[in-house]
Amino acid sequence: MKSTQSVKGAHTRVELSNSMGKTTTIYDSRDGEGAILRDFGSQKIMIPFTKVQMESKNKKYDQLVFEYSDQAKEIVGYQCRKATAQLADGTKIEVYFSKDLISDNTDIGFQFGRIPGLALEFTSTNANATVTYTASSISFDPIPIQLFDLPSSGYRILSYEESQKKK
Repeated sequence: MKSTQSVKGAHTRVELSNSMGKTTTIYDSRDGEGAILRDFGSQKIMIPFTKVQMESKNKKYDQLVFEYSDQAKEIVGYQCRKATAQLADGTKIEVYFSKDLISDNTDIGFQFGRIPGLALEFTSTNANATVTYTASSISFDPIPIQLFDLPSSGYRILSYEESQKKK
């Protein structure tokens, strides 16, 4: 699985892709609106959401308290410190973050609370699985604002409420 995260001002875009397809989340924190785009074969679905809906979905991270350790490692040329936390459902989160990289957009990385830096590696472990994402590169190249535009056609629209019922 590959994850690509792009940030430009109040705009964020996160792409998760694997051999089956791609899920892209686009969000404008200034307007409080965004959408999840799911592309799996010929099936293309757009799920628009509001800030309130996003906050509700990520509520489990609100009270997240990280414990910081002195354990460190270098990831893509940046010194990172380790922080760990546990969710109420038992999921354990381990993050390596760099204080040298801080985003002006505090709406990214909601699952990391208010860690004082950018997460360059994180591991989530629950009873069924462990998933680890590690940054493989960082680019400071300009990002065209069009990358954060929602498509105006080609997707079947599914309401946020309907998408939650299907889970």
